[in-house]
Amino acid sequence: MAGCSGKDDREETTSSSNSSSSSSLVSSSSDPEETSKLREQLKDALTNENANFPQLSTEVAEDEAEVKLVTTEGDIRIKLFPKTSPTSR
Repeated sequence: MAGCSGKDDREETTSSSNSSSSSSLVSSSSDPEETSKLREQLKDALTNENANFPQLSTEVAEDEAEVKLVTTEGDIRIKLFPKTSPTSR
């Protein structure tokens, strides 16, 4: 995907994104037991060698879509996940 200059940059961005995402995900629950479960699930997902995060790959799978936004500062490629997105009514 455009904008990712190298593997090290993606890993650094992913690491900082994961920590901020985990904070907002976990803090969204007011139930301490549920918060604890969410923390553990998130930790397991982020440390699992076999975890699959398709939103982090640069390849677009058959069940995904890609949109290209053209801007004056350069193109931005965005992966979409039609199977997992909410449907509009």
